Amino acid sequence: MFAVGWTQTSDYVGVDVSANLFTPGSPGTVNYELVTALGSGTSFAADGIVRGTATTPTNPTDVILFQLSSLKAGTYYLVLDSPVGNTSWQHNFPMQTNNTMDNGVSFLGDLWSTGTAINNTYTPASPFAGNVFPPSSLYRVQRHPRSRRPLRVLD
Repeated sequence: MFAVGWTQTSDYVGVDVSANLFTPGSPGTVNYELVTALGSGTSFAADGIVRGTATTPTNPTDVILFQLSSLKAGTYYLVLDSPVGNTSWQHNFPMQTNNTMDNGVSFLGDLWSTGTAINNTYTPASPFAGNVFPPSSLYRVQRHPRSRRPLRVLD
């Protein structure tokens, strides 16, 4: 299970959230959740914004996970996990040095949880470990193209 986090100091409207994903050899699936908190004591009722399942292609592609009409200033975590045991998906993870974030957006780091530590009832309640590397290209949060000022959390 993998998560990325960020904070934003402004509200945004018309938000697309995508991730560069693939399942080698055949299409697969990935579960996603956008939440405001991780770890023990969290719940979707208290901390969740949106969740669902997306199909992963066989080659690395930006997959739009969901669209939101608005996203208020705050702290957010995008959590990705496999919906079925012993299945997998991958993200295309080239390290980049030219990442661009909108004013007031800060990257909180790449996080993960593995093995028996994963809470199978509510995955964002799992214990996460991680570190703050330069922002990854795993995910992108941006305004719809028709908006005046794009939000690019990670590029």
